[in-house]
Amino acid sequence: DGTFIKELAINIWINESIGIDLSKIAITQSYENLIISNKWCKNKNCHQKLEECNILNIEKWSQLYSKDRNTASNALISIWFILHEISNKDKSIITNFLRNLRKYFPCSKVIIGEFFSAPSKILSENKDHLITPEFLFFHELSNQGVLEHKDYLQSFCDSGYQILNEINFGNINYHADYSCPSSSIWLLEPLQAEESWEICTPKLIQEAFSLYQPI
Repeated sequence: DGTFIKELAINIWINESIGIDLSKIAITQSYENLIISNKWCKNKNCHQKLEECNILNIEKWSQLYSKDRNTASNALISIWFILHEISNKDKSIITNFLRNLRKYFPCSKVIIGEFFSAPSKILSENKDHLITPEFLFFHELSNQGVLEHKDYLQSFCDSGYQILNEINFGNINYHADYSCPSSSIWLLEPLQAEESWEICTPKLIQEAFSLYQPI
């Protein structure tokens, strides 16, 4: 609804902001939020563009960006809790999407926020302090493909991104064998050349994978 762009515009200098969504309601609300933020934003001449568009159609929405995308190292792309809506429970779809994103914005960092699935046996032991089981239930009803934390870590590496920072929320535990967050926010940076798993994957990802044990 434009809240993230609004907060950025108020707190840091932004020359251009672009927002896309499939929902006309979300676009309308974003316009309203941005109009409000114009009173306090640091750059009064910031160019704001909002368009109804499918996030998978990167070729279309990338045209909204007015500068050279091949050198857009200052451009920041944020993707908030939408990848599970396009995954169809297949991590290769996320990998291909990120590869395409890197193709059109080879120098731009990416912020991603997502929540995760976990085996039902594990969720049953964490239902008292997490809303994850309820979230997964109504997302299952609408056929949205919520993936596991490790699926995203694999997709990031396979698509040529490295994690600069990761903030985790709501840990899911299962005895001593399994531990992962129920949601995370990542800051990703595209690698400029094909590199091996050991090089492109920070230590924190390797450690995260070591927590996944057969149940």
